[in-house]
Parts: sequence; structure tokens; C-alpha cells
Amino acid sequence: MIEHWKNRFTSKVQSSLQDKKQWPIMSGKHDPCGRWIKRVRKEGLFEQESLNHLQRTHEDFHFLAQAIQASYQAGDIDKARGELEGLMVVYHKVKRAGDLCE
Repeated sequence: MIEHWKNRFTSKVQSSLQDKKQWPIMSGKHDPCGRWIKRVRKEGLFEQESLNHLQRTHEDFHFLAQAIQASYQAGDIDKARGELEGLMVVYHKVKRAGDLCE
């Protein structure tokens, strides 16, 4: 689910300012992964420590994505695109944290 989000976000940042592509849901609490974390926490399906780690890395991912979005929207496209590599590093941390919850 987070891979689809990452792909949409990356596609938007790689597009021109004139492109009318929509941003994915930027709130970590309301995107599919954030909703999933909330649901499984309530259901008690996984260890809280693993879920806490996943939630922290997921929040870091969205924090960086929001900074990239701000750069893009301010017209600093090169900076936004340059920060995508860092987002991929955090993306892989989220993926690994999610693996701990399986």
C-alpha cells in the first residue's frame, strides 16, 4: 500500500508544475498505511513495539514528503527532485518496519 503512495508521489514530483496530477493523501494519519496502523493497533494484532517503530518511520516518511511537496510548490523543482533519494531511504525503512509486523 505504501509503494503505490510512493509511486504517485514520485510521479507528481517528477512532473511539471503545469501538470494537473493530484498529490496523494499527504497526511500520514489519513493515508492507507496510517489507517492500517490505527486499525491493527486497535485490534491488537501485532506487538506494540513493532507498531510503534512502524508508526515513527511512517511519520518520518510523511514529514520528509511534506517538505519535498513544499519545495515543489514553491517552485524549487530541482531541490524537490533532489530530495527524492532521501525519501527512498526512509521508504525502505518503513518497508522494513512493516515487515516486523508480519
